[in-house]
Amino acid sequence: MTDVVLVIPPYHYKTKVLTSSVKEYAGMGFLAAVLRQHGHGVEILDCDLAGFDIDETVEAIIDRNAPLIGLTMLQVAAYPTLEIVRRLRQRGVTAHITLGGHFPSFTVDELLDREDGVDSIVIGEGEYTLLELTRAILAGDEWREISGIAYWRDGESLTTEPRPLVKDLDSLPFQERDTLREVLERGGQAAIITSRGCYGNCAFCSVNAFYKKSPGMKWRARSPENVGEELEHLVNAWGASIFVFNDDNFIGPGKGGKDRAARVAEEILHRGLNIQFAIPAAVNDVEPELFDLLKKAGLRSVFLGVESMNQEDLKYLNKHTTIEQNETAIGILEELGIFYQIGFIMFYPNSTIEQVEYNIRYVKDHIVNNNYCGTQVFTGELRILHGTSLHDRLAGEPFVHEDLFHYTYSMEDSRVEELRYLMDHLILKKTFPLMVDCKEEFMGASPKRIIRAMICDLQLGMALRAVSYLKKEGTVTPKAIKTIIREMNQGAERIQREGQRQGWVEAEIQ
Repeated sequence: MTDVVLVIPPYHYKTKVLTSSVKEYAGMGFLAAVLRQHGHGVEILDCDLAGFDIDETVEAIIDRNAPLIGLTMLQVAAYPTLEIVRRLRQRGVTAHITLGGHFPSFTVDELLDREDGVDSIVIGEGEYTLLELTRAILAGDEWREISGIAYWRDGESLTTEPRPLVKDLDSLPFQERDTLREVLERGGQAAIITSRGCYGNCAFCSVNAFYKKSPGMKWRARSPENVGEELEHLVNAWGASIFVFNDDNFIGPGKGGKDRAARVAEEILHRGLNIQFAIPAAVNDVEPELFDLLKKAGLRSVFLGVESMNQEDLKYLNKHTTIEQNETAIGILEELGIFYQIGFIMFYPNSTIEQVEYNIRYVKDHIVNNNYCGTQVFTGELRILHGTSLHDRLAGEPFVHEDLFHYTYSMEDSRVEELRYLMDHLILKKTFPLMVDCKEEFMGASPKRIIRAMICDLQLGMALRAVSYLKKEGTVTPKAIKTIIREMNQGAERIQREGQRQGWVEAEIQ
């Protein structure tokens, strides 16, 4: 019998996201593991992995006939998630529906006020809150006194006392792997979480704010032995060899954090595990000796939080890092031969055309064509997430607009606004099919990387061409747009011919 169905709704914000949706949702795996550890029947319904639309998701949930339905909720997926709830209620589903995740934890009032089909919201880490909620629902007991819960009563949202963070992550069972077989068969990687929280306090990131909602240490780590045991199990039982470490920040605070990272590497080597893995890291944590050791243990790719090559932008983001640290981190990874994906934000509300031009030129001249840069779209804009200090700073500003939990904003410099529009609706749109069709192999020196670098270089070159028009004439005229389109088509056709010659791409330029 299924007591709980844990639902990952369809993710409807993929136009700019080039990473594969073929992945494990490790957080759901931990929820399922704790519930099963205590004897409850649980099914993980990954509708994103299945490629379901909203109607198919609703039907799949109804088919499970579970008394408790738990949906994880991303800010960018707020609309489809709430639409699923509405349609479930319209179909007569009376099960208890609860939401969880970062976004619901920050928007309790808004969600409960907008959607009366939601019974509760789990705030913060959900393993033991959901366990108590499941027990209460199945037994028909009162659940509104459970710690870490929010609900609606008599026209207002009520929140119980916060549940403390899990102090000892080793006490949690290993996450369940319901979708791993399919993920591996479809070319994805096993996901593992070795720590929770982040010692940083970046203005645009909700991680730190999420853990501050609950008592306890914000950064906690599993022991290297515990991590090694799970990795060895996944290698032996599942045949997994490539892993994504889905930590908020793999390398923890201070010397202790770096020592613990080194001990994880030593544990992998001690067990003789022939694996490859990727980690997230802050630029100030990249040190030659540590990362050389991690490479010996199998580190092949680093998601590096660079964000900008303008110091003013880094200050705006409260990064507490410097341009020199960005450059040093990239240099170390290049020297060690470790691939890296750059976290980069090109557009900010207060960006001047000169700042954007500098960032575009820097990325084009010093990053995209590096030997180990895992190329991607570098022209993203700063997103305003609920719960962040950036949200507190900008919400209510006249240039910021809210639309169903999403925030958009107008640039102070109208030329930057025009450039952003051209990037989204012309340059990226035009080259997107090629980029997707030539998605590089994970953590590998695939020849496709050369094609992707060429595409990124073309995108940035066309952006610079647009900047030159904007600085000279204040706008990009229809005639100039035709020139950009012609040059972009010529560049894309050259890339396509090279890709087809090598047998790497099939997409046609539209």
